[in-house]
Amino acid sequence: KTQGVTLIEMLVVLAIISVSMAVIAPSARAGIAGMKVRSAARKVAALFSSARNTAIRSRKATVVTIDEAARVLSVAQPGRESIGELALDDGIAISMGSPAGEIAANNDRRDKAAATFLFMPDGEVPQVSLELRAERRAIRLTMDALTGALSASEVSE
Repeated sequence: KTQGVTLIEMLVVLAIISVSMAVIAPSARAGIAGMKVRSAARKVAALFSSARNTAIRSRKATVVTIDEAARVLSVAQPGRESIGELALDDGIAISMGSPAGEIAANNDRRDKAAATFLFMPDGEVPQVSLELRAERRAIRLTMDALTGALSASEVSE
């Protein structure tokens, strides 16, 4: 009896592993991108919720500014320095717009570089619609102006 593995058996196993990796790798990458964009969506939702709660608790208007180019969201109140900031991870892009493609903020500001959303002390919130994207995965976050409820939905390509 000879023990061991022949060269041909070893090459067949390596070929099977190579083909399997070639098939699995794109799916794994898409899965990772999906996890990254869902994580970013949760962080952005928490930031908006925090801004609303801060406005109500402090009885002062609170502003969320989104800088698309820098991929940074910041929370501040007039007369105070920044309350908080969220820098999105590499590979995550943010864009503003409702399903119709328009920014809907209660200060009527439309600026490609940055947008500002004002949360009032009485609980009034702007209508917010954002899209977060990583590779071919995207999530749209929409805040209802009446209830302040934030909903997330996957955007199909």
